[in-house]
Amino acid sequence: MCKWSGAIVGTWLNRGFDADSFQLFLGIFILLVSVVLFIRSRLTPKLYTKKRIERTYIDQEGTTYTYSYNVLPALMLSFVVGMLSGLFGIGGGSLMVPAMMILFHFPPHIAVATSMFMILLSAFAGSLAHIILGNVEWFYILALLPGAWFGGLTGAAINRRLSSDSLVLVLRIVLIFVALRLIYEGL
Repeated sequence: MCKWSGAIVGTWLNRGFDADSFQLFLGIFILLVSVVLFIRSRLTPKLYTKKRIERTYIDQEGTTYTYSYNVLPALMLSFVVGMLSGLFGIGGGSLMVPAMMILFHFPPHIAVATSMFMILLSAFAGSLAHIILGNVEWFYILALLPGAWFGGLTGAAINRRLSSDSLVLVLRIVLIFVALRLIYEGL
């Protein structure tokens, strides 16, 4: 629910950007997220308190992960990610996955799967808001939707085959590439 309302607020904020400044700010933001992912092993979660939900997960290699989160910080994070998703038109996974890994020490595979489900819900809210505002180019949706569908299925299949470390490395590389391209186009 917080991510939905954040997506609607971000959609509204989006109207205040011109294309060049939009790309520049998005590129800088994504570059910062990728830098944080590179130093995440040196960061310790600061949101651990007595009132938390704690889980344990054992991955394919037998590595045990213990992660936890507090409901209120998780809801606040969800709102901010939803707002940034609506603002920048990104699914939120590039924000939510690193945030869950850094702030709550989610294992990468759990963070990706959890994020994908949340994106489904927030993308619906953000998309509906953009439709209401008249921001949708329907021809492009019809042209690109089949590729996005099969790309999503392919990505999920690749995710199952990658180790946690490999998955984080791929995420870092993709974020840096996207960030640099957006910054270049925004200048």
